Amino acid sequence: MIKEAVHKIKKEESDAEHLLQESNEKSRRMIEEANLKAEKDLALAKKEAMEKITLLKKKYQKEMDSFKEKIEVQNKEEIEQLEKKIAGKLPEAISLVKNSLKN
Repeated sequence: MIKEAVHKIKKEESDAEHLLQESNEKSRRMIEEANLKAEKDLALAKKEAMEKITLLKKKYQKEMDSFKEKIEVQNKEEIEQLEKKIAGKLPEAISLVKNSLKN
């Protein structure tokens, strides 16, 4: 009877250890799966962020190029206007120089 009780206790201990090992293994697998999912989610989030950054860079580069082009056109127009003003006053300046040389 004592042998049976000892045997029963040892079997229950063995069963409990086996259940604990199974539980630990299941927990370990669940943690690994959660880590893999987190890594995949993080990689996807990084990829999406990089794509958004690339799109923003392209957008702002286009805006900068457009702004630069507008400034260049505006500067060219201002230079042309100044050249016309100078050309318009050139005959008067030549006449003043000639008159001052005569005197």
